[in-house]
Amino acid sequence: MDANEREQPQRTRRVILDTDMGPDCDDAGALAILHALVDRGEAELLAVTHCTSNPWGAGCIDAINVYYGGWDNVQRYTGYMSGSTHHLKSFRLSTCL
Repeated sequence: MDANEREQPQRTRRVILDTDMGPDCDDAGALAILHALVDRGEAELLAVTHCTSNPWGAGCIDAINVYYGGWDNVQRYTGYMSGSTHHLKSFRLSTCL
């Protein structure tokens, strides 16, 4: 790294994390790492999606995000698909901290 690279401010990356949160731990780890990058000012977490029919994945994502904080006034939509039927669990605008 030369002197010019060190003097330039680091650009914050805007991230939407698409997960298939399920029984394995890879997405939970990725979300934890992303929160660490947010804490360091290297990323801005815009959204986290859940794209499987696992009915517990969205709640898991919400729990991880609440644990790491910084989710004031974030809209949360929680539900899942079973075949062609959509099961709405909750939709709320809340403060988590």
